[in-house]
Amino acid sequence: MGDAERGSLDRGVYLAQLLVPFLMPWIFFVGRLWLGAPSGWLSGPGLLLIGPPMAIALGIPVIVSLRDRGAYSRRRGERGYTVASLVTWAALLAGALTVTDAGAPRMPTSVLGVWTGGAVSEVASQYLFFICVVAAVVAWATALVLAIRGVFVAHRNA
Repeated sequence: MGDAERGSLDRGVYLAQLLVPFLMPWIFFVGRLWLGAPSGWLSGPGLLLIGPPMAIALGIPVIVSLRDRGAYSRRRGERGYTVASLVTWAALLAGALTVTDAGAPRMPTSVLGVWTGGAVSEVASQYLFFICVVAAVVAWATALVLAIRGVFVAHRNA
């Protein structure tokens, strides 16, 4: 990947990060219905109870990264922040496909289980979901640390 492609990827993530904290809870909780998963507690109360903290948590690195004057003027973040953000988003999207809904009326309860006709069991989906959550939390923490580091570097260089 050349410098031009990396720059456009960094810019794309920098701009997308403004929307992701608001869209990801909808994708995670309601989007699974659009993809064929049965309706359960995740699509209603899950969105209302877990969605706002999820949006706030996803918004914290964004707010911190916007304090980085250099990144703000270039409209693109650092490479590490870009990668950490993409991994966070990908892990959350994969989590949306593998999360099981305990309140769903019938089996299988994950999108992945529905798409495979039940070949991926509920237990396998739960293990995959756990891996996705761990990956998302680690990547989110990395993005937050890199955003904070970017702010300190920008203030030190100013």
